[in-house]
Amino acid sequence: MFRAEELILNTEDGELTKAEASRIAGSNEIGMVAWQCFMKTPEYPGGREIVLVGNDCTFMSGSFGVKEDDFYNAVSVYAREKGLPRVYIASNSGARIGLVEELKPYFKVAWNDSSNPSLGFQYLYLSPEDYAAFPPGTVNATETVENGERRMRLDDIIGQIHGIGVENLRGSGMIAGEQSAAYADAFTLSYITGRSVGIGAYLCRLGQRNIQMTNGPLILTGYLALNKLLGRDVYTSQDQLGGPQVMMPNGVSHMQVEDDQEGVRAILRWLSYVPSTCFTRSPALPSADPSSRKIQFKPTKTPYNPRDMIAGVDNADGTWTGGFFDKVNPPGP
Repeated sequence: MFRAEELILNTEDGELTKAEASRIAGSNEIGMVAWQCFMKTPEYPGGREIVLVGNDCTFMSGSFGVKEDDFYNAVSVYAREKGLPRVYIASNSGARIGLVEELKPYFKVAWNDSSNPSLGFQYLYLSPEDYAAFPPGTVNATETVENGERRMRLDDIIGQIHGIGVENLRGSGMIAGEQSAAYADAFTLSYITGRSVGIGAYLCRLGQRNIQMTNGPLILTGYLALNKLLGRDVYTSQDQLGGPQVMMPNGVSHMQVEDDQEGVRAILRWLSYVPSTCFTRSPALPSADPSSRKIQFKPTKTPYNPRDMIAGVDNADGTWTGGFFDKVNPPGP
């Protein structure tokens, strides 16, 4: 009835392949995972396929680094080229922005007034000895002399770890562009199961349909940061910024659910209206009300119930006048 094959990105050639065997949960090395799923449904008793991709919020809070961006981009392109519906399970903390931790104990500050740090500073610097102790390329610095002291004034802090700086923002722009392309070429559905921030919120917004859990705010930045910027406590929670009570009326989210079980049920129901690929027609179950039936209801010059024209109406004499839609409870043979 159901089969899931995990998708793995080969870092050498950038190709997305199916895992030869199921990996143990938690053995992934990046904060994003994906599967190609096969399932038999009432609409497709022979089976259909979808691509499922989601954040692993247990890995660095589900943040987007370079590897996560490359993986998401590859999965989206894979689904788009095959015309398969792609479901994104969103629970993340946005783009990963970090610090070069190994340098923090060695920073020195050139204060405008060392007795009053509130007046600000001129620059950060390292001693020549500390600068020489780090591998080449960790920082870019210019030697200067202040009060007879040699200082290595920091121009750029690069670090030895790739994936904690602005390169992540480049990746965010890349997957936002891919999500926009997928919007036009295939069916994209997002389920916001937890807090989704920054690029995680953009990916949902750039998709075609969103299902949002009650406790899954969709935000660009946190309420504490906004309060600090505004100088007073305007917001008290993330839900005030991006909870379902905000996103549903604004048309960003299209369905609200209370828990993950209801969320999965909503995903499957939504897929029941979606064709197996974007190259085929939408599914249609056999109907007892034949599609060749003519619409019998005719509008009158006097006021009438427009529902009768849409759904049909049972007449007083026991007969039925058909409308645009199928009869809900067609008579037996």
